[in-house]
Amino acid sequence: YSPMRLFPWQITPDVRGTGIGRSPVAGPEKGAAARSGLGIRMALVRFRFAAIAGRNEPKQVDPTLEANGPPALCFVQQKNGEPPPVCGEENDHMCADFINLTPENLASEHLCCIIRSKKPHPGVEAKRQWLAERLREGHVFRKLNARAAVFVEYAPLETAWVPVTGDNYLYLYCLWVNGEQKGKGYGTALMEYCLADARAQGKSGVCMLGAAKQKAWLSDQAFAKKYGFEVADTTENGYALLALSFDGTMPKFAPNAKRQEIEPRELTVYYDFQCPFVVQSVERLQTYCEENGVPASFLQVDTLQKAKELPCVFNNWAVFYQGKFQTVNLLDVAGLKRILP
Repeated sequence: YSPMRLFPWQITPDVRGTGIGRSPVAGPEKGAAARSGLGIRMALVRFRFAAIAGRNEPKQVDPTLEANGPPALCFVQQKNGEPPPVCGEENDHMCADFINLTPENLASEHLCCIIRSKKPHPGVEAKRQWLAERLREGHVFRKLNARAAVFVEYAPLETAWVPVTGDNYLYLYCLWVNGEQKGKGYGTALMEYCLADARAQGKSGVCMLGAAKQKAWLSDQAFAKKYGFEVADTTENGYALLALSFDGTMPKFAPNAKRQEIEPRELTVYYDFQCPFVVQSVERLQTYCEENGVPASFLQVDTLQKAKELPCVFNNWAVFYQGKFQTVNLLDVAGLKRILP
């Protein structure tokens, strides 16, 4: 599979029958025509077309919101040399109002997964604090500018909190489109933004965590494979590192990530605050274990070094029981009971 090239087009409005960005009327009238009724009618036509074009112009993106990515309005797949389509109607998803989180807007923007307007959510605030440090490292959180769970999150692999090694890659933590926003092409727009950003930065490719069987808390790997992502590395228990390489190089799981074993036999959970659902998952499991006499350790991964040295694959959560790695899926009590005897 060879992925189609992606082009960040900044589209100008088209007028029926005139071509992309072409002026609907030729240069200024000359001679008598300019002084005749025809000249007046042509001037009115230009005015009407200009008004139509003005209504259809894409919104200009605030440059401060594009600090972590290429300053493009649209990312449209092209094939067979076809001209880029105009923003509007069938291409609305490609020109939707997306914004990037920045140190300046982080405190005021919602974080998609859990949206509240009044009472703060502890998981969201923990994620916000975590992001405040990561944004300075080139971490990108791009979302639909609406009250919706539509976003992509990625970072340079060198500073991504995962036990993966490789030179000059981006690591895709999460691409999520939820609820009524599905089927509108937002996932395509966000994935193509990430890939275009990687190319614009001269990266070697993009990678993400996958599995032989799709996991509930991992991005849709079937969707990623449509863009040319392929298996770059695997673990014995069915996890995979997927990568889209631009130059033939491939990332790998760190050797420690393939160990998948630890000495403690008790329930052990490693976690960080990349996901806002982590806080409530930890609280629920801690409460259950305390009430039911289940020995357990909950270990926060609070530095990049700790994340890189983890004894298992990791996106933001990892569970061990009886010394064996179990899952990267966030657990509720029902999920925990399926692991415990």
